[in-house]
Amino acid sequence: MNNNNNDNNTQTLWTTDTLNIYLSKIMDERDRAYQQRWEAQEKAVAAALSAEQKAVAAALIAQEKSVATAFNAQEKAVASALSAAERAVSKAETASEKRFDTINEKIESNNTILDKFESNTKSLVGRIDDLREYKDTASGKATGLHSGWVYLLGSISALSVILNIIMTFKH
Repeated sequence: MNNNNNDNNTQTLWTTDTLNIYLSKIMDERDRAYQQRWEAQEKAVAAALSAEQKAVAAALIAQEKSVATAFNAQEKAVASALSAAERAVSKAETASEKRFDTINEKIESNNTILDKFESNTKSLVGRIDDLREYKDTASGKATGLHSGWVYLLGSISALSVILNIIMTFKH
């Protein structure tokens, strides 16, 4: 009889209501566990998203600083190159002015030499004219010998003028 009683007790413990309550409790427990897991995952995702946003913001700030630094360095390099170019232009202008001054001095020197050459040439022409006149008016002398001396003296005078000009150009 005892066996029957145990069987009856076991059979009588699970009713539809008790089973419904038991399953409801299990489902509530699982719902609570799922809800806790869901909340924990939400917190983890929110924390990860916040950390990622902070990392992106920090990276953007670092990148902005890097770009600003590069831009400033570029500005300095351009300013330095511009300054160097201005100095080079100034030096080139100074060198050109010196060259033009030297050329002008040479031109003035050549003009002076040409003036001396012109006056020496006029003087030489005057001497030659004097010698011709003397030759024409001289009487009783041998024409050939006399002419030879005149040409010799004229040639020597012309040669000395030419040597004088050459010596002047060398100095």
